[in-house]
Amino acid sequence: MKNINSAHIIEFIKNLTIQEYEYLTFYLKSNRASPTTPHLLSRSELLTIETWLFEQRENARNSKTRRARTKIWAIFIFLRYAALTVAEIFALTEKDFDLNNDCIHILGKSPRIIYLPRSVSRRLRSFLASGELAPDQRYPLSCDSGFLRHSFLRCAKNCGLTRGLVNARCIRNSRLQELKRLGLPSLALDILTGKSIHTKTADQLQLSMSQQLLQEYCQMENPMKTSARNVFQGRVESLEQSGLMVRVRLRTNGGLTISALITDKSCQRLQIVPGKILTASIKAPWVIMQPMLEHAAGFLASQENSFIATVETVRTDTLLSEITAVLSDGSLVCSLQGRSPDLPKPGDRVFVLIKALAVVLHADLG
Repeated sequence: MKNINSAHIIEFIKNLTIQEYEYLTFYLKSNRASPTTPHLLSRSELLTIETWLFEQRENARNSKTRRARTKIWAIFIFLRYAALTVAEIFALTEKDFDLNNDCIHILGKSPRIIYLPRSVSRRLRSFLASGELAPDQRYPLSCDSGFLRHSFLRCAKNCGLTRGLVNARCIRNSRLQELKRLGLPSLALDILTGKSIHTKTADQLQLSMSQQLLQEYCQMENPMKTSARNVFQGRVESLEQSGLMVRVRLRTNGGLTISALITDKSCQRLQIVPGKILTASIKAPWVIMQPMLEHAAGFLASQENSFIATVETVRTDTLLSEITAVLSDGSLVCSLQGRSPDLPKPGDRVFVLIKALAVVLHADLG
């Protein structure tokens, strides 16, 4: 086969008709990989960003800095879980938040309701109640765009991520792609982004089903498939080896510290190092819930993996009782235990105890 050089290409183009030239130009443009096609963030990278932003808020030196960092964290949350545009986030008012029903109302050209995972909704609710999101302002999440970009660039640098990846558009597109990979249909994604307002081909049944799917997928706490009722994701803070065992401490994106005790072989197999994102799961029978007794508070609080929670539901049958409670970060924890006349009631405060040996670690977060 004769080698093709520039002279052959020029001669070929000269012999094209106008229609052939226009078609060739159109074909090449439509099939060329765009250099500006945005890359997407993985769930692991998104969790790293969320954890870092929350830690920065926790480590703020004064109330003014804490409020500014809380605002950046909240903007990220709405990009990450609601796939809103920056303009939509800046335009949110306190009346648009319906966090008791785990949703927000978007007004304007594309009015719609967007649901949030319940743990995220609870955290936002607590920040609004505490005044950390400046509820006295008409637009509590409005901020300088340059400050937002600078904050995301600083986040990328400190998290070891590509500089161009941590921006509003990429975070939003990553959420849409995540939902698409989970199986959400295109019509539901159109509803999420507000495009369904201009869609006339879908009938009412399709819209209704897509809206229901959208609510279920958006409220999904963790897409990881496991029978364990208690699942936490976090970044490795420290490793401590003692003989055959290694104590791994995780910091979740809600500020909780989870300790797991695993063998050194498991640590090597999972390639666990500080900064790595892991998923910790605990079966419900291994979670202990104790009443908050004053004389036991000091002892229980000193134990590893001990948390204070508020009971949300209690279910019983002839043999077992299932108790779910809300932790300080808004996430749910579930305990399964034998029936007892001294079961806590919804609204009661309890200590939640989890042995480090009962925590199973997973390193397959995509």
